[in-house]
Amino acid sequence: MRRVLALLLLSIPTSASADVEAKLTLYETEARQIAQTLPRPNDVSSTQQERRLVDAQVAFSLGDYDQAALMLFELASRPGAEQETALYYLGESLFQKGDKGAARTYYAQAVALNNYAGRMYQPSLIRLVEIAIDQGDTAEAEAHLALLDRVAPGARVPQIPYVKGKYAYSQGKFDEALQLFADTPKGSHFELQALFYSGAAHVAKKDLAKATEIYT
Repeated sequence: MRRVLALLLLSIPTSASADVEAKLTLYETEARQIAQTLPRPNDVSSTQQERRLVDAQVAFSLGDYDQAALMLFELASRPGAEQETALYYLGESLFQKGDKGAARTYYAQAVALNNYAGRMYQPSLIRLVEIAIDQGDTAEAEAHLALLDRVAPGARVPQIPYVKGKYAYSQGKFDEALQLFADTPKGSHFELQALFYSGAAHVAKKDLAKATEIYT
């Protein structure tokens, strides 16, 4: 098209030709600028990602884990501010569905982002410890517990003593487990679970009187 216009320019007076050439250059510049502002295929804005993440979290909170997982799958693969949260909730959706093997993959990816101060870093590690306990993978559990130990004491989430106690319990270290369960903050979401395992530890130690005291 540009070549055809150039040939046409040769057939018109010089002054008019220069004017047309200038206009063509201007039109081309404007066309390039417009093209740069047009959305590209598969290009999702940060605002759209935030909305999708919120929608997925709503589905998750309503117990619709299948829908949440579908909505989170694409977000979890996109680098950006929402990726860590998307990876965690994708893992959590699968975990709640009972697919702990698949969930483990996404928790591990969230941890691999190395966002140590990220809101989902510690919860992802805790889930990885719990999955390792269920799978009897001692090395994996201890590796993730070691990463939790590197978190500054003042920045640790309340459930760390609980999950460490749960691991000690799984290894038959009942006295150590009892101490860790006792260190679980009162009033936290994990207080009742810590009490349950404390009672179970006393049963394992054959201290039925203490276990009865806890359960009643």
